[in-house]
Amino acid sequence: MYKFILLAIAMLVFQQWGEIARFVNPPPDYSLAHNGKVILYSTAWCGYCRKARRLLADYNIPYHEYDIEKSTEGR
Repeated sequence: MYKFILLAIAMLVFQQWGEIARFVNPPPDYSLAHNGKVILYSTAWCGYCRKARRLLADYNIPYHEYDIEKSTEGR
C-alpha cells in the first residue's frame, strides 16, 4: 500500500516539476528593466517573429527584442 502511495506522489511531483521549479527559482522579470514594454523573444529567421514585429510596429506598441540565438539574456 505504501509503495502505491509513494508512486502516486512521485508521479504527481514529476508531472508538476516545471511549476515547482519556476516557483522555487523564478525567471528574472525583464519587463522591470524595460519600463513595462512588451518583450519579444525572437530569431532572425522566424516568420512568426517577423509578423509579431510588424504587428507591434503597425500599432505603435513599444517593445524590446531579445534574439534568442545571439543574446545571453534571450537564452
